[in-house]
Amino acid sequence: MNEELRKEIAALVQTGEERNQKAEMIENQWKNTFMGVADQQSCFVREPHLVNLNEDERLSETLVYPFAEGTHWIGRRNSGNPPTVEFNGMGIIKDHCQLEYVGDEVFLIPYGNSRTHVNGKKIKKRTQIVHRDRVWLGDNYAFRFVFPGHESAGGGTAGDDPNYEMAAEELMAATSMHVTTDNGRGGLSRLDHKITEALKRMQQAVTIVNDLERTDISFEAKVCKGRFADEPSVYVLVSFQDGSEYLWPWAKFNTRLVDMIKLWQEAQNCEAEGKPMPEIAAEADPFVDNEHQLVGEADIWLQSLANMIEITADISVLNPFGRIEGKLNIAIFPLDANGNPGPWEEDDPLDPFVDEPEELLNNKIRFQVRINSLQWDTTSAARIYTDVFVRYTFGVQDEWDTLPWISTKETNSHSTSIGFSFNKEHDLFMTEDALSHLLRGRITFQVWAKVSQSKNKLTLRPSTRGMLAVKKQELRCLEHALHQRKTVCDCPHCHSDVSWKEA
Repeated sequence: MNEELRKEIAALVQTGEERNQKAEMIENQWKNTFMGVADQQSCFVREPHLVNLNEDERLSETLVYPFAEGTHWIGRRNSGNPPTVEFNGMGIIKDHCQLEYVGDEVFLIPYGNSRTHVNGKKIKKRTQIVHRDRVWLGDNYAFRFVFPGHESAGGGTAGDDPNYEMAAEELMAATSMHVTTDNGRGGLSRLDHKITEALKRMQQAVTIVNDLERTDISFEAKVCKGRFADEPSVYVLVSFQDGSEYLWPWAKFNTRLVDMIKLWQEAQNCEAEGKPMPEIAAEADPFVDNEHQLVGEADIWLQSLANMIEITADISVLNPFGRIEGKLNIAIFPLDANGNPGPWEEDDPLDPFVDEPEELLNNKIRFQVRINSLQWDTTSAARIYTDVFVRYTFGVQDEWDTLPWISTKETNSHSTSIGFSFNKEHDLFMTEDALSHLLRGRITFQVWAKVSQSKNKLTLRPSTRGMLAVKKQELRCLEHALHQRKTVCDCPHCHSDVSWKEA
């Protein structure tokens, strides 16, 4: 027992030199983890430096990246040319840019087609940066440049330093991506924050499709106010070169973006390891949407039903941005006390017709909704829909809020004309609110469908850089094998008749 205790005590006792070595090892591990980050606040750093900016004020100015005089690489992990400051996030490439500190001047030099912005503008050549300049690297890295002793060059006043909001607004104003609104209905001013975030996240998606060489995909942010919504909302229109489109609500786009980032990270890992990117199955492809999309909506007004007169109409199906996608043939028939839709003879006591709508008050009426057919607009032929169904609801006033959506069955027809043969009877007790809705309200019909994948088989192609990395790895392996073969044949112990020939 005493022997074991002595061993434990000996293991705990370290010399001063051993403790210093362990402390140095831990410090080096931290430096490798936070490459280029200073261990002090910006106000105590005397070299020119970058200070991080973050949407959350509590996280802003928590990281400081100082630069000694000379030239410094900034970019992704690169064993061939290790960067002074390493970032591995979205939009950052190897050898992303250089920061050059010479005398009393600091310059930023972008390389390749790197996303390097100064004060909201993308730079393509050696550019001087001064105190208080805003610097964006990739999609997510925002900084303020601080140059102690040279504050006057940047203007401004003490305590009025640019923040993340200013940097983001500059970037949004300069971006080529645009947002469209729906027919000028307004509300955009209340969406400034969402729009800024939308542009930022859409740029991430653009970076991903470019890195994966999926140039057949484009994104467009749209703002519209749905008929059942109190506030305008942000949508993302995903378009393909073959004409097919997805319209994703903001929440759905964010979910898909997470999957896109995972796919992008997998591609980056494959490229770093010199491996080809495996083909992606359609169900795992974040750019393929097998869920139903809202194609459009159509309204039929109920005023005639207030007199118990049948309604028959071909009503236009408008997508959320006002484009006609097709026409729905709809009929609404009043029913008599026996549940029959007529026709009735003149003066037939079963005829439910009333001269004045008020005659219906405190009575129960019956009517039948028929959804007969859908005729697609021929100009939408490039967008092929499958698994189509129609649903409807009566309105949004008082107790009508609680009425559920009523749906037809799905149809897999690829024809430009789809028949539904749907009919459903409804009973309604006529209160004053219900009568008011008949006189001034509507039934809203929605057309839902899946976008056909027949023209849009999405598989991930390995990037050109990834394929080059694979080929380089194969070439290195071949050179190594040839070198080994030549070494064996040049061995002095081998027989003189053994020779090596180039393949």
